[in-house]
Amino acid sequence: MVPLAGEALWAARRVVVNSNGEFSFPRYTDGLQCNANSARATLNKWLKPNVPKGGVIHSFRHSMRDQLMAVECLSDIIDVIGSWTTNGAG
Repeated sequence: MVPLAGEALWAARRVVVNSNGEFSFPRYTDGLQCNANSARATLNKWLKPNVPKGGVIHSFRHSMRDQLMAVECLSDIIDVIGSWTTNGAG
């Protein structure tokens, strides 16, 4: 569980209210396949007028990783939160 506050808590509450109960963003999945490219394009389109030039969703993922590392979060947990693969045996 990840504690949320401020705008992150506000956003998470909106996701819960607007989800279909099974998926947080049902528009981007049919239960068998997730269309991450469409989700990323939608987020970047929204971000463009709302963040400094060059800010994209990929930047936020890496900022989140940096902040988790700064508070000494375990790397395995960071990988799960960010959906990164681990460096272990594959």
